[in-house]
Amino acid sequence: MDVIVTRAEQKVESVSVDPPMLSDHSQIVATLALRLPHQHVGVRRVRRCWRQLDVDRLRCDILESTLVTNPPDNVNDLFACYDDVLRHLIDLHVPAKSVVIRPRPQSPWFDGECRDMKRATRRLERVYRSTHASDNYILWKKQLSVQRTIFQTKYADYWTSAIAECGHNGKALWSKVNCLLRPSADTSILSHIADDFATFFVRKVADIRSSTSGAPSAVIVPRETPLFCQFEPVSVEEISHLLAVTPSKSCALDPIPTWLLKRLSNTLSPVITSLCN
Repeated sequence: MDVIVTRAEQKVESVSVDPPMLSDHSQIVATLALRLPHQHVGVRRVRRCWRQLDVDRLRCDILESTLVTNPPDNVNDLFACYDDVLRHLIDLHVPAKSVVIRPRPQSPWFDGECRDMKRATRRLERVYRSTHASDNYILWKKQLSVQRTIFQTKYADYWTSAIAECGHNGKALWSKVNCLLRPSADTSILSHIADDFATFFVRKVADIRSSTSGAPSAVIVPRETPLFCQFEPVSVEEISHLLAVTPSKSCALDPIPTWLLKRLSNTLSPVITSLCN
């Protein structure tokens, strides 16, 4: 019995069964109304175009702001002024915009050479779109043709090698073919709840206590520590050094990102020194 099996909700537009010729099986050709899922669903995010930031103009605006010209005497007001002025200037120079980000999973054959080739193509495209010169257009199209050829070669070589490595392993071969025809979507769903996490950690602590119940008690030797009853004022040089060696990590509480704070170190180090002191 030669059949074609579909889901109950799948619409089958036509089915043709040819009479057996080379064997006792028939060839079945069916037309299905398929609706493929969109793999690149956009997610809306709020971003800033930091490439458009003029650091020198921002530095001049900071020097002319009340944060530098007339800072508050109260430490709480000074912190609030630092936060408000920097956030206002950042919104003025690089306003936040709502953009749609479409995650595109990288293909397994896409390597460093492909990445460099794509970067070069985009650079030539930007040059052409800014100048609209015919020579730049020819260079861009030539680079685009070379990129397309390299990508097709990489694609064919990767999958040819991947399928050849499977040999007579049917399971591995089907896995490669399935990935080639339809990349598997990430359908993992976290089914854990808060009670599961709490139970896990309670059990883990109980296991550690039971496994170390026969261990000898830890020897804790007390020691004297100096009392911090007096602090020395910090200097601008110390703040500049700390900013230089600090990792460029940021969070939403920072009025400006850390990498920008480092570039404005000469301007903001005296302000941060006043905050600390």
